[in-house]
Amino acid sequence: MDSCPNCASVHFVERRVHRNGSLTVALGHFLLAPSILAVVLASMGVISRPSRTTDASRQAAIELEAVGVPAPVADHVASHEPLSDSELGALSEEQQQSVLRAQIRVANGNARASMSRFASGRTLFLLASLSAAGGVLGWLLVRKTRVAQCVNCGSSTAPELGAAH
Repeated sequence: MDSCPNCASVHFVERRVHRNGSLTVALGHFLLAPSILAVVLASMGVISRPSRTTDASRQAAIELEAVGVPAPVADHVASHEPLSDSELGALSEEQQQSVLRAQIRVANGNARASMSRFASGRTLFLLASLSAAGGVLGWLLVRKTRVAQCVNCGSSTAPELGAAH
């Protein structure tokens, strides 16, 4: 029967303690939590099919032409450029509403196209890979180990000593 190297006691309690210091464990949690979320989101992007995007600029120009908006104003809207107050003031109420709807549609179409390019490219796979690597590193920093702790003095030793009593 093995005894404690400090106080010669033979009473041990098995405990699970972190392998590293508290700062390293905090860094591990900092790496682990966002990595899990990023892997989940990236895998959803890899699995899901990208949505079909329409050319919002062309569709907005057609809609504005149908309402009678002048061509220079329609070109500003289609190229996602801001309009001056004088250009908007020269339009009727219906034309102004159409211009505002077209501006929103063009901005939304540009955002969807950007997300589609991101999801269909290799960037998403790179994000998933880096997140998985960060998650593994974080898990290694957060892991715990079993130790045998002396009941009398509190010193920790290898778990084999505690198993021998």
